[in-house]
Amino acid sequence: MLGASIIAGLYYFLPYQQMLTLFAGFTALCLTVDLVRLKSKRLNDKLLATFGSFIRKSEVNGLTGMTYLTIGVTAICLVFPKEIVTLSLLMLAFGDPISSIFGILYGKDILIGKKTLQGTVAGFIACTVTSFVYFSSIGQMSERIVLASLIAGLIGAISELVPVFGLDDNFTFPILSACLLWFQFQIM
Repeated sequence: MLGASIIAGLYYFLPYQQMLTLFAGFTALCLTVDLVRLKSKRLNDKLLATFGSFIRKSEVNGLTGMTYLTIGVTAICLVFPKEIVTLSLLMLAFGDPISSIFGILYGKDILIGKKTLQGTVAGFIACTVTSFVYFSSIGQMSERIVLASLIAGLIGAISELVPVFGLDDNFTFPILSACLLWFQFQIM
């Protein structure tokens, strides 16, 4: 997901207060556009004609994945330290689309809902590699980097796989992964 990787990069390099203001403002904008769009059939039709290729069928009459993502990102920014937020966003950026691609192309064994074993394993590998690169780049978990990366990969796979009250995974992934990563950082 390009949006999550851009957000992770901005979050890592910009000061916290600027990023929080930016995320909160963008969240307010996305939520406002979605709510207005849902109240106005004419506006909804125009936006769907323009951005329809980016909007899932399930989002036509509800909030978009971008709105859910911005709400989830803003929430974790308010609660968790920079390292956890950044890693959570990077895992979302790489693990989520790789899980989806491999699940669609090679998925045969359904685990939960539409989630497949093949997609989940691909997401686990993507999140493990992402975590390893991230831990290496910031010099964290260096004496136990392989174990820490494997655990973080499992956290990413679980965050992608487990449905949370039927909510959009763009919202639940960053929150669930940040909570589990926080626990990992506490015990490691």
